[in-house]
Amino acid sequence: MLPRLRPGNVLVLDNLSAHRNKAVRHLCRRWGIRVVYLPRYSPRYNPIAKVWGGMKNRLRAGLDRAAHCFCYAVAGARRKASAFRIDNIFGNCGHLTPCETF
Repeated sequence: MLPRLRPGNVLVLDNLSAHRNKAVRHLCRRWGIRVVYLPRYSPRYNPIAKVWGGMKNRLRAGLDRAAHCFCYAVAGARRKASAFRIDNIFGNCGHLTPCETF
């Protein structure tokens, strides 16, 4: 990601331990990039939490509790999570969509 960023840019990261690594912070500082970390649990800004939330709701709505149906239910919920819907979720969380990023 660093080659795409410019000095003065702000990089917003979650709290994954790899993102909090001292080397990452040092490298960003050296490139003139300000790093801002999201609060510990912030689903409002975390699009993957919204994607999984939607999938869990679809699973709850259509899942017969038998274990052998679970894989089919997951596959069906995944198919309904279209690229368009995922782009909208990312946009609603304040993220650039893939088309805007590059």
